[in-house]
Amino acid sequence: MLRTMRLLLMSLLLLATAITVAAQEKYGTVYFYRGGDTFDWPPEINVLNPDADVHIDGHEFLLLSERSFIGFRIPVGSHALWMRLKGKSTSQTLWVNAGRTYYVLISQVMYPIAYQTISQVNESIALESIRKYDALSLKHVKFSLFETIRENPSKKNKKKS
Repeated sequence: MLRTMRLLLMSLLLLATAITVAAQEKYGTVYFYRGGDTFDWPPEINVLNPDADVHIDGHEFLLLSERSFIGFRIPVGSHALWMRLKGKSTSQTLWVNAGRTYYVLISQVMYPIAYQTISQVNESIALESIRKYDALSLKHVKFSLFETIRENPSKKNKKKS
């Protein structure tokens, strides 16, 4: 009986490991973050800078507030990111590889000239910024097909060190 239970427990452990490895082969982790875009301007102008409306693969994806971040486990492959502001749009192709982590900086400036940018940033620069920000509220996620990560990645990175 004890031997059978051990064998069953070992089988379950191997199955769980195989499932975890298979899941890592199909997804990458992508953190989106936005800094303080209008910090040099008076408070009245800062209020005029709305949430950045980010789209992915033709879907409204999220409304990203200033000084916030959020992560997602996104399927491997090419994904089209774009934003539109005052008749102008900006876009970026995001290539996601299995088991890799990416950091995407979203910027939106309203004054004196309105513009937006989407940039991939290296890990050390991204984590230095993200550590100061709050996790984005889930109510700002408009396309919730992906697994959401709200834990600050800079804290997770420190635990590994």
